[in-house]
Amino acid sequence: MLRNIFYCLLEFSVEFIKLFSVLYFIMQFRLKERKKVIIYSVCALAIVIGAELCGLRKFFSVNGYICLLYIILILDGRKKILYTITTYFGICLLDLMAGSVFLLMTNYDMVNLFDDRKTAILANSLSISVLAAITAISIFIRKRNENKGYITSQRIGIFYLLLIVLGEMAISLFITAFQLEGSGNKALTVTLCIGSMIFLIVCTIMIVNYTSKNHYKEINEINEKLLQEQAAYYSALLKKDNETIKFRHDIKNHINCMYLLFNNGKYDELKDYFDKIGATLSELKPSVQTGNDMISAILNDAVTKYPNVKCEIEGKVANDIRLSHIDMCTIFSNLYENAFYAADNSEEKIVNISFRFAGSNLFCEIRNTVSHKVEITNNKLVSEKVDKINHGHGTENARLCAEANNGMLLYSCTEQYFTAELTLPML
Repeated sequence: MLRNIFYCLLEFSVEFIKLFSVLYFIMQFRLKERKKVIIYSVCALAIVIGAELCGLRKFFSVNGYICLLYIILILDGRKKILYTITTYFGICLLDLMAGSVFLLMTNYDMVNLFDDRKTAILANSLSISVLAAITAISIFIRKRNENKGYITSQRIGIFYLLLIVLGEMAISLFITAFQLEGSGNKALTVTLCIGSMIFLIVCTIMIVNYTSKNHYKEINEINEKLLQEQAAYYSALLKKDNETIKFRHDIKNHINCMYLLFNNGKYDELKDYFDKIGATLSELKPSVQTGNDMISAILNDAVTKYPNVKCEIEGKVANDIRLSHIDMCTIFSNLYENAFYAADNSEEKIVNISFRFAGSNLFCEIRNTVSHKVEITNNKLVSEKVDKINHGHGTENARLCAEANNGMLLYSCTEQYFTAELTLPML
């Protein structure tokens, strides 16, 4: 009895390792909170043992289905059911191919293999090595891309998952056909099985490379945004300079007109004249300046976009800091957008920005009012927008970009204020 329970737990563990490794490490789904995971784990183990004691294994592969349901319950994220079921089906086909190789290389058949639990577990574990290779390649490529800069968390497209599954199905049909015909060509069947496993690895490389395309697409979008902000910024400066020149040219005439109105006792008209001059001066006031043209352009874009938000700046930034324009845009546009968006939806609508240097490091603190406390987990903001898959990456991109430049970006929040603290080495 104890031996059977041990075997059923071992079977469940093998199924869990295969399915969880793909969903967690390749597709980057995350676990729910620890308390829920513990509760679901205890329930799953109890059901596995109960199913073994009831003899359900004689009728169908109960441990695989229990594992499927268990992983769906402990994972967090949208479309997890679709991805989990599709992945499970793909792994089943991979197990079929690995099992075919095992049967061809040994004297077992399907009936004997099912009765010998120890050998069945061994045959079912063969696909773990293939999945481990796929996982290692995925992690390596993802880390390589992150070391180059920054990349958003991606979900593998369902199109590519279906491509893998369809490919496995086709190869499995070939294998089955050869076996049913009794051709005895074991070498050809084994070659097809090995080729199918290589196909899986190649598909994984294609998938990860496909997701990294979004990284370069994002860089192009940032470049385009950068050029637009620079053009708008310098056009605004040129316009203000021209208006200032015109105002200076007319200032003597304005003084003469005001002096004439004063001497004639036309004080109401003089007041109206003062008001018009004051309005003109307000329009000519300089835009927000940080000391760095690029950062100023990005900040002025946010100020223009959110006119109801009051922006206060303390300190200056050098114009020649050790950051590329792309990295400046990635860090500051995301931080400013997040700050002004949150402040605009709060009651006080204030954004405080401070810059200071300490040795060779630049410290920047961006503090904004909030309508409520923002949830932060492991220094990552939990997006409150409806489409959480495609939103919430801005602050994460800014953090990854800061770290790629040997810097650090920390987030914190109270009931009144959200704060982003940026540290960047300038040498």
